[in-house]
Amino acid sequence: MENVTNLDNEKWMKEIWDWADKSYIDEDIIPRQSKELIELKNLELERNKNITRIPKSIGNLKYLEKFSLVGTNVKKYQVVLVNY
Repeated sequence: MENVTNLDNEKWMKEIWDWADKSYIDEDIIPRQSKELIELKNLELERNKNITRIPKSIGNLKYLEKFSLVGTNVKKYQVVLVNY
């Protein structure tokens, strides 16, 4: 069963990484290593007009405490946080 969980983790993390690459989000903001992404506490996407949407998989960041979209082109979003 652990392999299924790992595959699920890889899927949502890959979705975040693909979105970050397409939105020109630097690795300093969205880490491209699994452990660092999972433990991410602050996600400040300020002043990036390339960001027009937020992937639902952001809700898997269970340690996220601060999430800022100031100065982006996101008009409407809904993030569902996953409880662990």
